[in-house]
Amino acid sequence: MDNIKSYKLTGYNSTIDFSADAKYIIIGGYDGGFKVFDTANNKICCKTKLKGAKSDIDILHTGSSFDNKYAAFSALWKIFVMDLQKGEIIWEFEFSKAERRTSSPFCFFNKSSKIVIPNGDNLLIYNIETQQSQYIKLPDGAGWTDCLTVSPDDALVAYKSCNDEHSIFITYKTYYTALDDRVFIYNTTNGKLHKTINVPYPQQVRGQISISKYMKFVDNDTLLIQRKAFGLSWFNINTGVEKFTHTWEQIIGLKPINCSLRNLQISDNGRYILFNKETPDPKRLPDEWVIPIPDGLEYILYDIAESKILFRHKNGESPATFHFETQQFAFIKTEYDENFRCLQYLCIGLENIKKNN
Repeated sequence: MDNIKSYKLTGYNSTIDFSADAKYIIIGGYDGGFKVFDTANNKICCKTKLKGAKSDIDILHTGSSFDNKYAAFSALWKIFVMDLQKGEIIWEFEFSKAERRTSSPFCFFNKSSKIVIPNGDNLLIYNIETQQSQYIKLPDGAGWTDCLTVSPDDALVAYKSCNDEHSIFITYKTYYTALDDRVFIYNTTNGKLHKTINVPYPQQVRGQISISKYMKFVDNDTLLIQRKAFGLSWFNINTGVEKFTHTWEQIIGLKPINCSLRNLQISDNGRYILFNKETPDPKRLPDEWVIPIPDGLEYILYDIAESKILFRHKNGESPATFHFETQQFAFIKTEYDENFRCLQYLCIGLENIKKNN
């Protein structure tokens, strides 16, 4: 990686993401701190900090609008929307307790100032500019959202739940209709169901439910979904047909039991993927729970078309992100001084994909 630059950060930072054009880097923290770093001027241009119990103010998810007018983050069972020009929170929404900390809490639209928020049995589409709300009814027992995404033209939203037939909400209501093996695609204009896609889990691992944690439209007709411990699958959203699948064993030569993969990112064309791989302790038995060795966590950028790894970066559990168009890699580096005080830095480097191909 070329020309790594670092900038000192305050607080305890745990999430990081580029804006769509890489103008900003959005940073969230364990301590309720939210920051926006301006990559052109190399400085924090906007920040805020939530107040609350230390155990509850962990910012879990962040994102920004297509035009960089707004950013959003989740904490305290709420979604907060921030106006980046004003530098202040302009809207907040408390979502259903049917969701959990692991839920995917929101997704920005790609061409308009709208945000979609799963809220139990409904999807809320909120227009930040007009302050108008639209609700789409989800199947009974949705809640605990696995993942959601909006098509490039903003015409469709895809939703997937984590709930299987035995899942129990905080309300102690049990649902016996499993939802975790399907993706529901809705028209964002009229809220009507466009298509239901069956996504069965091919490899049940020790009773694990069919979770994905990531999906995206690679074009207006194709949905890519991570079948978490199995691989990546592409589906035609009009026919529901599975077009093809790349298993993790095909991608990195390892079976799911041999590693844990997280923090997945995929380029818009579906060719490049970035993920954080945990290598288990070799002293443990093959069928035991994956526990990573201290230096076994690394980020990998992989070219699906060429079936090869483009680069590796060991960064422990620290967050990292890749901007595929500009080929910038950003990560948080953590150090400790002589008094064991935590020091964190935002590091930005350039990885020339074409040079490596």
